[in-house]
Amino acid sequence: MNCCRVLLLGTLLLGAGSASAGTIPEVADSWTEYATVAAAEADGWVRTCGLSQVITVSDDCCVGDWSVGCRAIQAYWCNAFGLEKQIPLTSVSQIYFSHIAPWSWNFSVRLYMQPTANEASQGVTEKYVYWDFMSQTSWTDNSFDIADGTWSWRDAEGWQAYGYEETLTEMVSIQWSFCSYFGVSVGDEMLIDDLRFATEESSIPTAALGVQFSAPWPNPSNPGATLSFAVEEPRSLQLVIYDVAGNRLRVLADRRFEAQEHSVFWNGRDAQGRALPAGTYLACLEGEGLRLVHKVVLVQ
Repeated sequence: MNCCRVLLLGTLLLGAGSASAGTIPEVADSWTEYATVAAAEADGWVRTCGLSQVITVSDDCCVGDWSVGCRAIQAYWCNAFGLEKQIPLTSVSQIYFSHIAPWSWNFSVRLYMQPTANEASQGVTEKYVYWDFMSQTSWTDNSFDIADGTWSWRDAEGWQAYGYEETLTEMVSIQWSFCSYFGVSVGDEMLIDDLRFATEESSIPTAALGVQFSAPWPNPSNPGATLSFAVEEPRSLQLVIYDVAGNRLRVLADRRFEAQEHSVFWNGRDAQGRALPAGTYLACLEGEGLRLVHKVVLVQ
């Protein structure tokens, strides 16, 4: 097993029964712990790009013995390359997973769910909440709050960015994907490990990782926001501002932080000192295989 490190995290979701596509697993890593491709597919893992890719399992992992992924078996251009897992949840507040890919490109993770009855009556057929993140060539932990996600709805006019309810309903699936004009080569593979969710009654124990990243304040903000975090032991971290397309706009801090609470104020400007327009940005605390993300909204 090629394991970069082991995370000692508590179980987030508790439920009876085995880890099947219709139940919550008793052990969080159960949703990525498969010894065969057939077992992963039977548990609800599917490829998102037809015959150009295949589901894989690998002993290159962070927790347990296995991870699950997808590999390109045909070279292609401008098509989404991705992986999807059926999930039976309703009250998710956070998602967490470890990810590795052979490229440092922009990925999207989406939680698909059923429309509300009111949305369905207005013609909405699909909805999801999503987050963008940059893939890394080494295992990286990713944690996202539902409150920081961006919503999208599909109706008769196509995909819409507003106009409906930002309300969690019964989940359908979680999907990881990217689309690149550089294309994908035969053999390219991304892997997912330690997939877990938190409900309203539980939380992702980022403190167990040795870091606690608080929500930005104020948010929305004008002209900027304070970003606070605490580390349990000295570690090297970067605090970076990205736009929602994954472009790095400014590095607010890049150093070794002592074991204490830290606060950094972002004034709403990029690395060249230019005021950024109103909109949504991503504040990322990353380093040493860790990546925690909060959304920051700038207003005029």
